[in-house]
Amino acid sequence: MAREQVLPLLEQLFKQRIAYIDGAMGTMIQRYKLEVRMLRARKSESETALWCRCTLSLHGADRYKDHPDELKGDNDILVLTRPDIIESIHIQYLESGADIIETNTFNGTSISQADYNLQAKVRRGCVTAA
Repeated sequence: MAREQVLPLLEQLFKQRIAYIDGAMGTMIQRYKLEVRMLRARKSESETALWCRCTLSLHGADRYKDHPDELKGDNDILVLTRPDIIESIHIQYLESGADIIETNTFNGTSISQADYNLQAKVRRGCVTAA
């Protein structure tokens, strides 16, 4: 939905009642007890195709498998490697009554992603997350 379509809907919602936004993504992600190898590689293509409703390309599913830098703590990368987890968390928030969900791009800047040597991938991550 385009921004021009969303803003009037939000304004109408805000006039009617208090709107609820999703909660702490990091805490929800920690519940999955992911290991570093899970951050680096997507589930199999068939599993990803089943779970992911976004337009993310299935090519390069293991694109970060051999990444030379530490990826632990880079939850933003999950929109590329484990979109099923991010989708599941968003669904949980919506089912619990959230009106608004945010993208999983807390560290979606080149400065933050430089810690993981992924600053060149920020745009792809942010666009995918949106």
